[in-house]
Amino acid sequence: MKKNKNYSVHISFKYIRYEEANKTIELDLDPLVSKETILYLPTEEKWNQLYGDWARGRRSEILQNILNEFSDSSFIKIEEVQ
Repeated sequence: MKKNKNYSVHISFKYIRYEEANKTIELDLDPLVSKETILYLPTEEKWNQLYGDWARGRRSEILQNILNEFSDSSFIKIEEVQ
């Protein structure tokens, strides 16, 4: 887990956990051996329903914080889910 400013990111084999101010977001990963790893990201509307006021309207910012934790995020494919 890397610590940065006011958040932390824990990268596991099957999920990513983003923590900020005692609030948590867990996003599923689908690791593929020979190709990209798929990060399942809720649509903006679903994001706002799931994560409440503290994360509302911050999906892009939080996603960028998460991607910054990878030394090479080019193998991450973002797939939106409902």
